[in-house]
Amino acid sequence: MSLSPAAVAPAHAATALPGWAIALGAWGLLVFGIGAAMLALPHGAIFYTLDDPYIHLALAERIAHGHYGMNLDEVTAPASSILWPFLLLPGVGTAWHVWLPLAINLACGAATCVLLGRMVDLLPWSPGQVWARAALLVLLVLAGNLAALAFTGMEHNLQVLLAAGCAWGVAEAMRGRPIPLWCLAAAAIGPAVRYEALALVGALMIALSGQRRWAAAAGLLAAALLVPLGFGAWLMAQGLPPLPNSVLAKTGAEGGMLAGILGNLATLATNPRRWPYLALTALLLALAMRSPPVRRWPLLGAVAALGLHAVVGKFGWFFRYEVYAALFGALVLLVALVGTARPWRIAGALVVLGLGLAQAPANILSPRAAQNIQDQHFQMHRFVAEYWKRDVAVNDLGWVSYRIDPRHYVLDLYGLASNEALRQRVKDAAWLEQVVGKRGIKLAILYPWWFQGIPEGWVPLGNLWLSGPRVAPNGDNVTFYATDPAAAAELRALLGDFARTLPDGVRFTPR
Repeated sequence: MSLSPAAVAPAHAATALPGWAIALGAWGLLVFGIGAAMLALPHGAIFYTLDDPYIHLALAERIAHGHYGMNLDEVTAPASSILWPFLLLPGVGTAWHVWLPLAINLACGAATCVLLGRMVDLLPWSPGQVWARAALLVLLVLAGNLAALAFTGMEHNLQVLLAAGCAWGVAEAMRGRPIPLWCLAAAAIGPAVRYEALALVGALMIALSGQRRWAAAAGLLAAALLVPLGFGAWLMAQGLPPLPNSVLAKTGAEGGMLAGILGNLATLATNPRRWPYLALTALLLALAMRSPPVRRWPLLGAVAALGLHAVVGKFGWFFRYEVYAALFGALVLLVALVGTARPWRIAGALVVLGLGLAQAPANILSPRAAQNIQDQHFQMHRFVAEYWKRDVAVNDLGWVSYRIDPRHYVLDLYGLASNEALRQRVKDAAWLEQVVGKRGIKLAILYPWWFQGIPEGWVPLGNLWLSGPRVAPNGDNVTFYATDPAAAAELRALLGDFARTLPDGVRFTPR
């Protein structure tokens, strides 16, 4: 995988296959393998590996009817992305709408493969490095988690594509060329896809500053902030905080931001799966310190972006939060290693290998994760949509809210679709009884361990169990409660009918 500084032969001289074809081939095999493994499992089917994409699909349904939020009488911002729910508007109400996130993700994954293949082809390769080049491309596909990300149904594959575009721009700056306009556009769109992409905006601003393109840097910042600030202003006009509930819920851990920063740094230091990210950041910084100014500024921008995510960003949660920054940094690293001594190139090869291995398990775990979602969240949806057909309280919002009668209120006790629940820090039995009773909701489907107590008056009706090992959900079972004892008999009868329709291996155990 080493890059010879003396080699000047273009990649096509080393092999007949262009880089984009190798990357697409590796990615396509992974996508096919994940899909085939999902179908091969008992009661196998293609499902998303998280419950979260169904939040965006459900929000798209409400937007199509002129409302922003999950419940028609309340404006909320449950989505982690500003742009993604609007991209899911085509096909609302059709049978194929549920497949739209997968289709967009596959298109973004394929485009990213083409882009990183072209970047690798522009590196100097000697004729004897055919297999090293192919191995590098496979590792980059793994490091970006491009195949498994598609099956999350989330916006991360689009974010990774934009990050690869930003890396192309930084690479051009390192070569002493102007950053292409399309790369600046990719950076400007990024924060509307996910807020963390502001880190990449900073990277390109630093690179532009190194080229003394102050106006371009200011223009990029203004363009990148336009949608987030406009959306935040609209939320505030609705009486809401300027950030979506999902962002606030995931950054509102006890102890505040300082605790989150210290937790991130502790995780980087103690979790071996995070060490390749840390090593990537350190190696880029070391290369920046020994580079001439034309390369130093873009490299420092990349270091700043990776460092910012390390400090305030999220890691993990099914191999998705940091992949945009990791692939961005890896692509910048490849260009930075050109012309360096052999020890630097070996270090770079080890870092890219570590990044690929850290993300590789996502491809193995995705089939079981998808079955978990089918076993738990989809079955919860089926009971609410086909049997109960009334209001419900939950702590996992996605499938339960999608493709149901929008007149039915879904009380999200976690807080993504409930402003009251988002503000509530102590979620004890008294609060649960008050917030559910205020709405007159008679059914709750919960992980009871999420709360500081369950009301004594609630009647536990039974537990829904996964058919196999838990990968994606927060628990291997979820408990159904009659929040009004008068509704217990009716709910037990409905649950008895429902239990007879469950897939093989999925169990409902009455209580």
